[in-house]
This record gives sequence, C-alpha cells and structure tokens, in this order.
Amino acid sequence: MENLIRRILEQPPLAAFLVGTFINLFLMFSTWLLAGSELLMIRLSLAKSAPLYFAIQIAIPYLIPWAVTTTSLRFSRQRMQLVLNKFPEMNPDIIMRLDDDHGVEYLNRVGREFMLRHQMPVENPLEMLPEHALKKLREDDSKELSLTVDVRHHEQTINFSIRRDNEGCIFIAGRDITSAQRLQDRLDSVTVQLGQLTEFLDRSLADYDPLCFDLFKNVELMFNELMGGDPDHQLSHPCSVLVMQQDGSKLSGYLYQLRETRVFQDMEPISLDTEHYPFAKTSHHDEMICVNWNEAQESLSSFQQRFSPRLREKVGTIKSYTVYQSGSTEVIGFFHQNNIDYHEGLVLESAAIISESLNRISQESRQIQDAFIYTLDALARASEANDEDTGTHIIRLNEYSRALAEEMDLDDEFVRTIHYSAMMHDVGKIHINPNILKKPGRLSEQEFGEMKAHPIYGARILGDSPRMAMAADIARFHHEKFNGGGYPHGISGEKIPIAARIVAIADVYDALRQQRVYKPSFSHQKALTIITEGDGRTLPEDFDPAVLAAFKSIHEKLDQIFIDFQDE
Repeated sequence: MENLIRRILEQPPLAAFLVGTFINLFLMFSTWLLAGSELLMIRLSLAKSAPLYFAIQIAIPYLIPWAVTTTSLRFSRQRMQLVLNKFPEMNPDIIMRLDDDHGVEYLNRVGREFMLRHQMPVENPLEMLPEHALKKLREDDSKELSLTVDVRHHEQTINFSIRRDNEGCIFIAGRDITSAQRLQDRLDSVTVQLGQLTEFLDRSLADYDPLCFDLFKNVELMFNELMGGDPDHQLSHPCSVLVMQQDGSKLSGYLYQLRETRVFQDMEPISLDTEHYPFAKTSHHDEMICVNWNEAQESLSSFQQRFSPRLREKVGTIKSYTVYQSGSTEVIGFFHQNNIDYHEGLVLESAAIISESLNRISQESRQIQDAFIYTLDALARASEANDEDTGTHIIRLNEYSRALAEEMDLDDEFVRTIHYSAMMHDVGKIHINPNILKKPGRLSEQEFGEMKAHPIYGARILGDSPRMAMAADIARFHHEKFNGGGYPHGISGEKIPIAARIVAIADVYDALRQQRVYKPSFSHQKALTIITEGDGRTLPEDFDPAVLAAFKSIHEKLDQIFIDFQDE
C-alpha cells in the first residue's frame, strides 16, 4: 500500500485526478445527504447559469493536489540532486568525468589530493592512467566501452574502472586497493611457499635412502626452498628459523639463517630453557603463536629481553616471531618487521610438521643404518673367524680408508660409503679352507692358488645390490696392483676401482704393522719405508700414485689410528 501511494504521488496528474475526483464526489454526496436532492439540483443548475463559476468549483479540487504534488516532487528532486552533487566529493574513491572529446569535466577532491601527493599536474588528471588504457579510450568509441586496470603509484595500487554512458561521457572511478593487494600478495606468497614445501617433500621421499639420510641437510634444503631466492620476492619470509627438539622444559637445536639468497645452518647448537625464556613455550601441541612488537606497549629494547643473548647476537634485532610445535619438534621463525600474522604462521606450521616428519624419518634411518652396518660387521667378523686377523683389523681398515678418501678430497657420499665397505675386503675368505688360513708357514703353490680365489668369492657373496657395489668392488679388486702385478684379474691403473686402490694400500699398511707367525710386527716408520721405497716384495709402483701421495701426507694420522684401535 505504501509503495502504491508513493507511485501515485510521484505522478502529479494522476494524483490530482484521483484526489480531485474524490473531493468532488464527496461534496456532491454530502450536499445530497444534508439538504436533499433539491439543493443538489440547484447546484447542478449552476452549470448552465454560471458555467465559469461551476468549472472553477469543480477544478479547484484537481488543481490544488496537482500543485502540491508537483511542487513537492520538484523540491524532492532538487534535494536529491544536491546530495548527488555532493556524493563525488564525499566519495573515498577517485571520481572523474570526461566529455565525449576526452576533456576532463570533473575531478573530485580525493583525485586532486592523490595527484598532489604523487606530484602530478592537477590540470591533467589522465596522467593517473597508464598509456595502454588511454590508447583504448582514444580508439574505442563504442557505447559498450568497459575497462578495468590496476595502476601502481609508488606504494599505492589503484583499481580504475572506466565506463561510457549513453550520452558519450566517460566516467572513471579509482579505488585504492593497496591493502587488498598486499593481502593478496601475502596469500599468493603463502600459496607459493606451501607449494614449494609440497614439492620438496615429494622430492625428498622420491630420493629417500635410509642409509644416507641427512636430517640437517634436508632441513637446510627445505628452508632454502622457503626463504632463499630473489630478495624482491621474499615478502613474508623470516630472517632466521630455529628448529629445536623438546626435552622437558628445555629445547635444543640449530639456527637456519638467510644470507642474501641462501640459507645456511649455524653449526653451533642453541639451547633454551623455557622457564627463563617463555617466548618459546607453547601451551599444547599444534598451537600457533604469532607475536609482534607493539611500540605503544613496550620499547624495542624491552622486547629484545625476551630472547637469549646468544640468540640476539645471531639474529639481530627481532621485531616479531612465530612459534609452532609439531610432536617433539618446535619451529620458531624470527622477523625483522613487525607485521606478521596468521599467513606467516601457516607457512611455519607446515615447515614444523615437515621437520617433525624428517626427524622421525631420520630416527628410523639411523636404526636401519645401524642394523645394516651391524650385519656387515657380523659378516666381516665371520669371514675372519679362521684368520690371524682380529676384529680390530677391519675397524682399522674402515678408518684408514675414510682418512685417505678425505685427504683425496673425494665426495662425502664416497667417504661415508667406504667407511663401512672397506671391512668387507676379505669376506670371501669364509670359503677358504681354515687349514690354509691358519697355516703357520709359507703356502704351497696350490694353497696360494686357492687363497687367490677369495676375492672372487667375496664379490659373489656381496652380489650385485647397488647398496653393496663399492664393497663388492673392494672385495674383488683390493689385491690388484696399479702396475698390473696383482690378482685375481691382473688388471692395472684406473681399471681398478678407486675404492679398491685405497683399501689396497690400507690393507698392506695394517698387515705390515701386525705380527704374523712368519714375521714380526713392524714399526710405523718401517712400514712407511717399505710402502714408499719398497723391500723387494712390496714396491711403490704397486699403488696408485694419487693414493700413495695421500698416504704420505697423512701417514702420522694412520699411525694414530693403529694406536687407537690396537688389539686388547
């Protein structure tokens, strides 16, 4: 009903007709009701005797409502126009109107202030628009022109919407979307970082090797995925991350720091007592903490007192931090800016969960590796059960070989592998007759022929598993000589695998140092002289020159290994 009345009042002729007709009918009815039909007839007779007077009497009830509604409607529209005229000035967005020749008819206060702030000439507001948008305006004269463009002016991002009306005028509205854009940038950054974490985890699982899994290396790689790369794209990355393991009220772990474009692990462990430094304490697992320094509540120097002196020395001035605990692993991210929120916490949460997973994988890998090495050690000891050598011989072979490989600057994987593979050099002796192995004198030609078969037996025992490839090479080739005078194949030079060349000199050195039924034990100096100068049976040419050079360089270290691991 209210809407119907509003519609009628918005049309003065219709309102006048309805109201006037109602008044006239009401007057005629009331006259008839009060004075009867005779007075009504007299009134109607005026239409003939005084038509003008009668017409005026009839018209007045129509004219007055028409005049009132017309005037009211006009005033209402004027008030509306005044409001509309003020609207662009009150609008927080930039409002601009162009005529059909692209001349600027109007620019509101926000637009003028924006141009002054960015040192643009107010008389040319179109400078706010990029060239491609202006070109589109000049070339497209259709009434359907509709264009949206984002423009970055210094630290502000303005979204301009451009429309043309039916009269050919162009209206341009520019909205400041800086905050929204920053939020979108942060969301995009988080999405990218979570994607990087997922890809890293996929690669780690694809390349997983339980015998050479390095927890700290993998954590460092993970944070390089998150924090490394182009500094311009490091929107919300922490400057340092502390990855710690919980032990009661204490936490211990390592700091990973961003240096330019790379993340490096600080090799000195850090310990924190959460009773003294409660910033690192969470009330329960899976709780995320995000803390920003609030200048209004405390000074920056007071905020720094939350952290240990060593941590402040390593990280520098901390303005915010996030903490997340997953299982026994806690990850703390430190920032030099103080505007972090849930977005940064979400990324660190994922990093903490992956770190905990890596930690558990590392523990399982150590158990697998320990079991693997124990099995190899048991096999190596079994092979020497009927030999003169004791268990310390295979331990020394491992240590000699590792030291020589390190001196030759071979890669870490090679060094790690030879450290447990060298002890398998004589595993083939398990197939040799114990009487031959225990014979106190020189072996006969037939017996020596059988003894020379033990490298082949060893390679067969170890098989063709990739995990045992180096051990099999050592077992098969460690009695070969660089000059071709060895056995079982008589090969020479670099045809002999490098691991076997290393173990060859280590085995000879240890044999010279040990007592045999047919010879006494030699001193370190005597063994060094025999290997480097020769004694008729052993010649320097038997060995790889590079390995011999490494042997000479660290011979004192090899002597210390022999002393440290002597038979009890």
